Formats: sequence, structure tokens, C-alpha cells
Amino acid sequence: MTRMDTAVQNFFSQPFLLQVVRIKPFHVGIIMIVRKVWDAVTDPVIGRMSDSIETPWGRRKPWVILSTLPVGIYWLLQWMVQPFNHAMNFAYFLFVLLNYNSMRTCAIVPYRALIPDVALTYNTRSSVAAWMQGIGQIATVVAVTLFGYIIDKYASDGHFYAACLILPGICLPKMISVMVVMERSSFTSLKDKQKKGDEEEVVEKPGADAGDGEVNMPCDCLVLATAFVSKF
Repeated sequence: MTRMDTAVQNFFSQPFLLQVVRIKPFHVGIIMIVRKVWDAVTDPVIGRMSDSIETPWGRRKPWVILSTLPVGIYWLLQWMVQPFNHAMNFAYFLFVLLNYNSMRTCAIVPYRALIPDVALTYNTRSSVAAWMQGIGQIATVVAVTLFGYIIDKYASDGHFYAACLILPGICLPKMISVMVVMERSSFTSLKDKQKKGDEEEVVEKPGADAGDGEVNMPCDCLVLATAFVSKF
């Protein structure tokens, strides 16, 4: 399923670079290929780092919180027309798009990995996935439709105006959701069991059910926020 920002990029990024910025098709192709290769490298690296780095605030939350602002900045920069020559425009948009993808990876990969730490049962995780698919589809259609409408109305400046319009939908949902949920990291679960004086051997797995079958508070908020942000 296509995320909202990815859908917008798939529909409008190449026409923007070709028709508005007027970068040569060959160089636009290079930008697109390098982006895909860069994503293939950064996704597993960030996922691994998110699994292994423990902080007092959890494994996932710091990644999401610290990367959200750069995501918003680079999202807007990629739709701004600069008064550069062809070579400088090529370098500028390659730099901005690679940094945007890097920051988005730092936010999205840990964010989605947070779901099993919050939704502890199979049924709850299935419910999250269902909400993600349904509301994610709606959010994507709305974002693409609005983006296209604003471009038609405001011509060359429409790309930037449209990017500003959907920016809150990109940044705010995941920020709100990580603020209201309590991450159940392997470090936290192990520490809690040790405090209870459990003398059994403790074997923790990231995102594993601690055995009580309860849903971590407040999963409903995460479900709705996830539906928008994980598909943006």
C-alpha cells in the first residue's frame, strides 16, 4: 500500500522536476534511481539501529520525535523552485530528496516497529492493520486529489502551496501518537519483571507479549494516528 507522501511523489514529483524545474529527463531518472537505491540501504540500517539502541524514553520514540521536524523541512524544500542553473538544480534536488528519504526512514521504520510493542495481542495487531489499510487508502486519495487541485489553481507555485497544505497530515499524527502511548520495550519489560522479584529466567523479545494479554494504553489513538501517518 502506498503511503500518502509517496503517492504524491509518484504522481507529481517527476512532472514537477521535468516541467517546472526543467531538469533534463536523463538527470531526473538518475535522481529517481539513486533515491530507490538509497532507500534500500537505509531501511534495514535504521531498523537494526532502532532495535538495538535503548534509551530512557524507549527504543522507538526518540527516532520518531527527533526526525519529524527534518521530515517537514525537507518535504517543503523538495517542492520549492530555486533560481539555480541546471547543474545546481540537479545537485539541490538530489540532496534534498535523499535527505528527505533518510529522515522519513528514521521516523517511519521505528514508528511501525512500535506497533507490536503497543498492540500486544494478535487480534489487536490485526485491528491496527485493518485500520491502516482502510483509512490509509482514504488519506492517500484525499491528499493526491487536493494536491492536483491546488496545482491546477496556482500553476507553478501550486506545488509548494499543496505541500504546505498536507504537511500537518505528514508530521502531526505520528508526533501525537508517540506522545500518548507507552512504549513497551525489551528494556522496560525486563526491568519491570525484575522489580516484581520474579526469580524465573527472563527471556525478552522485542515487542513480545508479556503474558497478561492486555492492550497497552491507549491503542485506539495509535490505531487512528497510524492509519494516517504510516500510509502518508
